[in-house]
Amino acid sequence: MDHSPHQKGYPSVAAHFASSSELATFRKFSNLNMRNLLYMQTELIMLEAELKELDQKDASDKTTAAVLQSWEAVLRGTSERGTRRKEMALTMRKKLQEYNEALAVQSQVLNLESPSKRVLGVHKEWLDRHGHPVQRPIIDRGDEFLDEPYDLVALAGAERSRDPLTSFLINHCGQLFKLQTVEQQVPVSSSNIYYYSEQSASRLSNFISLMLATLLLVGGIVSLYFVQDEGRRLGMIGGYTVLFATGLFFCTAGKKGEIFGATAA
Repeated sequence: MDHSPHQKGYPSVAAHFASSSELATFRKFSNLNMRNLLYMQTELIMLEAELKELDQKDASDKTTAAVLQSWEAVLRGTSERGTRRKEMALTMRKKLQEYNEALAVQSQVLNLESPSKRVLGVHKEWLDRHGHPVQRPIIDRGDEFLDEPYDLVALAGAERSRDPLTSFLINHCGQLFKLQTVEQQVPVSSSNIYYYSEQSASRLSNFISLMLATLLLVGGIVSLYFVQDEGRRLGMIGGYTVLFATGLFFCTAGKKGEIFGATAA
């Protein structure tokens, strides 16, 4: 029985999404956004062409040539072309603002991270209710957003900021960090869905990284101390260097340049 204080339907879905920042997953509607930008771009192209045509007409007419050199003349003018030029300027200003804002917003949307397979699995498990239509929280087309997994974005973007080791622990060993209580009560439709402590996963990841670094350092020093053959020593140094670089890659969120720099040092 569901003892959640949230009502069924969209209120419960909203509570489910809000229960963890990772669950904030939405469609970005790439196709529609691109079509909208194309429409806006076409409108500006048409406006640009009309403005060029108007410039040519005014340039060839001695009585109106001054409007190309003075915006004040355009504002004071009362001719038909002058009025049209003012209307076009206002239209251009509005459309350019909308177009530039749409470009900037879409640029930000394109940089948003895709949700992990684990998060998608949680959503499918929660929304599907084991295939029982009567128990599903949404009965309209709102639950179809999962049908386009490649068009989804995660607002939190936590996966990209994690190092590979922490991501592995969370995705494959999440039950080790299971929380017993949740501050925000949400409807739970499956015993397979649980919340985990990312802080605990991060601590374990840091501990493993520290132990690995210690083993590589101490192991390298000790092994080189007992090996006298120069050829074997060079081989061991190369091996430990590879292990160190591999450890940096999996245990840190460092960029390629940072990993190269640390390995070279």
